[in-house]
Amino acid sequence: MNRGIVLMGHGTRDPEGTAEFLGYADALRARTGEPVMPGVLEFPCAELTDIQAAFDAAAASGLEEIVALPALLFFAGHTQDDMPWEAARAQERHAGVRIALAGPLGSDKRLLAAVEDRLRPFGLDEDSAVLLVGRGSLYSEANADLFKTARMLWDRNRYGWVEAAFVSLAPPDVATGVERCRRLGARRVVVIPYFLNTGVLVKRIGRQALAAGAEVAPHLGGHELVVEVLLDRLAQARAGECPCRAASGCRLPGWSCARGAECLQPA
Repeated sequence: MNRGIVLMGHGTRDPEGTAEFLGYADALRARTGEPVMPGVLEFPCAELTDIQAAFDAAAASGLEEIVALPALLFFAGHTQDDMPWEAARAQERHAGVRIALAGPLGSDKRLLAAVEDRLRPFGLDEDSAVLLVGRGSLYSEANADLFKTARMLWDRNRYGWVEAAFVSLAPPDVATGVERCRRLGARRVVVIPYFLNTGVLVKRIGRQALAAGAEVAPHLGGHELVVEVLLDRLAQARAGECPCRAASGCRLPGWSCARGAECLQPA
């Protein structure tokens, strides 16, 4: 059976961010040997089409089985609403193609290792604080996931503190996060944007962090461990796993979930 991937992203106006996202598609193509059609929800451009056009290209190329693979971190609005809608719409438009939806990257320990790689050159110690900055969401569960990630990062390391903040939609903002780190006793604060690719928001985080007197570490970028997690989400979708379980990890794997298709929605 001819099969391939539609890699679904948020999109950015920033050419560097577009290039980084396309780099994930190239990496998946190289690792799988399969066609990978990238598409974005917002800001399509000459180099990167919208998601439905990506599905159209996949179907036109003769693919019979497609995994809709979101390059997203948490179960926020785009993951819970937009990406399932895009996959469902594509399925309606291409009834002869089997489309499976994968889960987002979620709280995977390999992403923590990628963050640690980005922080390692800074030589952080017990007098240092890390401020992990996410996009921010109107979904409180997604915001809580960033705080969970920050806590997991602290548990694995000897940093003095790991705090969380957001660049939009939710408090605390970057400046407030940096101030909190200092009030807790940090002599040094390193801000790291928790983003898969650069863009307007990542660069805004950098400017705000520097204005607050903090240092700035690189975002996740095209880290190979991010690609590894994407490959796992691909395999899980092909194995028929629920996108929710694939991303977050079921706490009771021996129990049959009664929520069925509703499991993508918060309880």
